[in-house]
This record gives sequence, C-alpha cells and structure tokens, in this order.
Amino acid sequence: MSDASDFLELKHFIPLQICCFKTRGQLSVGIMGSDHKRVTAKAGQKPPEEVYREAIHHWSAVTDEAVPDELKDIAENDWLLKLFVEREHSTSIPVWSFISMRDMAHADADIQKTVTDRRANMEYDFKRELVDPVEMFVGRNFGSANQPHLSLQSKPHRTLEDFQTMRTRFDQWRVKQSGVLKNKADWERWNAFRQTFELRSTGVLTGRGTTPEQAKRMFLKAYSNRLWDLPGGNYQELAEWLTDKGYPTTQTDIKNAKRSTIDVNGLQAIETPEVQEFLELLGQRYPQMRPTD
Repeated sequence: MSDASDFLELKHFIPLQICCFKTRGQLSVGIMGSDHKRVTAKAGQKPPEEVYREAIHHWSAVTDEAVPDELKDIAENDWLLKLFVEREHSTSIPVWSFISMRDMAHADADIQKTVTDRRANMEYDFKRELVDPVEMFVGRNFGSANQPHLSLQSKPHRTLEDFQTMRTRFDQWRVKQSGVLKNKADWERWNAFRQTFELRSTGVLTGRGTTPEQAKRMFLKAYSNRLWDLPGGNYQELAEWLTDKGYPTTQTDIKNAKRSTIDVNGLQAIETPEVQEFLELLGQRYPQMRPTD
C-alpha cells in the first residue's frame, strides 16, 4: 500500500454526463470543449461507415481547417447516443462483414463485404442489480427538445443464482414483451413481469391470464363467499360496476370464481402497480375490506 499517486494516469475526464449501456458501453453526453476527449466505448455496436463520411463532409462545408483527429470519435459517439436515446425494441443497425472463405471458394469470388441488419441491443446486462430508478434529462438534443431517460444506481447481486435468474428473466421480457428500459413506465412493466414469474414459481399464481385478471378472480371468490368482510350477493350490480371501471366482468365470472380453487390469500403478495391500482379501486367501494382475514 502507498499514499503516493504519481503512478496513476488520468485517461479521461467527463465534466458533464456519461451514458453507460450494455457490457462496458460508455458514451459522452453533452457538448465538450476541445480540451476534453470523449469517452466512446461502443460495446460491439459499430456505426455505419457513412457516419464518419457525413461528418467529414459537414466539417469541410463549415470550415477550412483540417479535419481533426477526433472527428471520427465525435461522430460515432453522437450517432450512438442518438441511437440509444431514441431506440425501440425493433431498432436495428447495418453491420458489414467479409464473406467467408467457403463462400469465396464456392462462388470463385474475391473477398468482398456484405451488409446485414442486426438488432441494436443496448440494454443493460444485469451484472449488478439495478435500483433507485429516476428519470433525468439527457444533456444533449438532436434537433428537438432534450429527452428524459431512465437512470439507475446498482448494487451487487446477493448470489450467483440471483444474477443468472435476473438476466434470464430480463432477456425473456425483452423478447416476449418487446421490452426496453427508457422510462419509469418501462421499469414498472419490467418489474411486473419479473414479479409474475416469481409468484408463479412460488405457487402464489396458478391460474391462467394476466396478474390483474388473477387478482380479480381472487377478489370475486372472496366476495362471493363473503370473505374479508365483503357483503356478497347482488352479482349483477358488482359485474356492471367492475365492467364500468375497466375490468370486464359477468355474473357467470363471479359464479365460476366462487367454485374455483384459486387461493384468495395470494392477493396481498401481488405488488405490481396494476394490482395495487385494482386494490385501491376496491377499497373505495368496500372500505371495510380486509384481504388478510
């Protein structure tokens, strides 16, 4: 150990924001002076060659000075940052590669480039657990107002198994739900998806349908059996009220729920925003309701 610091070398200094994405992906955000070199770690996302050519053309059109050495880094950094901020699940980028030796042999061809579109996956890899979501404005705009984007802190996973489970679940969410993490609404959708898997694995959720649909069946069973201090009876009025509030329900649904094997005690364990909203609605109509009884 030593208190000396002269062996340390300052590689980069970012005075504003830095955007971290994917595996070791880092982009400089905001406008910086010439004294600060941008940090541009592309994490396998290679901008098209046209990006640099367009940057050279633009530079030549506005100044007679020689093209600066860092222009390529600036152009690629800004292109990737715009891609990250505006990305959707279906966003793709053109990727070039040389044809294989086998293809050259079969076609008796010289080496040449091929271009294909590849999904631009810039989502976090969950090597650490994400926490404390907030939305903050990106310190750069691209022809429009600055956009907000989700920003998070991280902490170590408790176990290796937790990490592997989290990554698997997130990949499933990206594929099955076309998920991207760009705002708090995306964060809530991801957490609802993850919690649904956890509740199914522990047996809390056993039936078909979405989490809100199963929560509604739990309530209907409790209502029809006069549990939780609920009054029961008058199925038609309840069905019409729930339907009017955005939860389509028939008298038959209530009768079927009464005979179902669904465990009503699982309702309190479901903490997704959609189910909490449903419980708040029920509390307005039945303030005496006690789901834990």
